Amino acid sequence: MASVIVRARATVPVLPTIQSHVRLTRSGRVYTGLCPFHGDRHRPNLVVFPATDTWKCFSCGAGGDGLDFLARTTGQPLRQVIASALGSSPAPVGHPALPAPSTDPVAPLAVRDRVYRRLLRHLSLSARHRTLLGGRGVPAAVAWRRGYRSLTPGDAPWPVPEGVPGFFAVGSGGQRWRLAGPAGLALPVRDASGAIQALHLRADHGPGKYVWWSTPGRPGGASSGAPVHVARRGTTGVWITEGPLKADSVAEHLGVTAVGVPGVSLWRAVLPVLHALNPTMVVLALDQDAAPGTAAAVAAHQAGLAAACQDHWAVALAHWPAGFKGVDDALAAGLAPTVRAWPGPSH
Repeated sequence: MASVIVRARATVPVLPTIQSHVRLTRSGRVYTGLCPFHGDRHRPNLVVFPATDTWKCFSCGAGGDGLDFLARTTGQPLRQVIASALGSSPAPVGHPALPAPSTDPVAPLAVRDRVYRRLLRHLSLSARHRTLLGGRGVPAAVAWRRGYRSLTPGDAPWPVPEGVPGFFAVGSGGQRWRLAGPAGLALPVRDASGAIQALHLRADHGPGKYVWWSTPGRPGGASSGAPVHVARRGTTGVWITEGPLKADSVAEHLGVTAVGVPGVSLWRAVLPVLHALNPTMVVLALDQDAAPGTAAAVAAHQAGLAAACQDHWAVALAHWPAGFKGVDDALAAGLAPTVRAWPGPSH
């Protein structure tokens, strides 16, 4: 088991993993930021130690390695995060079996889709979130059509079936349900058919705080996991980027189908989706990180994804001007990315 964890940990380095979720500031040999697990707002209690590849929050006590951070962020059991990092669901041959997960059952996709659609019809889009999205090049009409809504914790307007992530029961009998926190901008995460699998939140209490709307271990709740988002438009090529907002932006601006991976280290989760979409070409458009450590890790994951895709599809790489971290930032500025063939063998 130890060797399995060591190999998985090597694919999820702490600094770039946390930087993809939290804005960090360098302080000597460490990095600090607002902890996303207890509502840090003012004092940066989360500290990242690159030398030991670990992190710790000195307020709530959370800590560990990159695997632990992903498990907490996505709501997945550690076993599932390890399996994703290794690119397999069971343990690799020749290694001890990974511990069995202990999670609450998740409602079927049809049930989740129905509940989430009803919830989104009940919610509105606040002026604050319209302004935020406008600054990112997303008009209010597009945001509304895509199902973006403002979500605030509180009583659910109706009882819901058990196992829908983000909801939990209060009291006995399952007659009262609540919406979990945090408050923020809710982004539907859809599968290839357009069904809503889960909600991703851009939390209001900090910059760049993206979290999954998830209620593992709470009465009637469940973990959302970290599903891949599909924004369907064109049918020939598929662009791969990070997260639902970037994928929606690519689809809207370029008229192509875009897939948003939940994080560069979890790129293997996109492969079954690509097989279902069966594109003629896959275009990689992952973020251009300026920090050397982060950029190296992203490049390594991108190369792994390209190699896996080249067994089945032609692969290309999107380029946009330096100074824009994400392809969505360049698109919002009116700059169209260029596409060049990925070096190496391709079909």
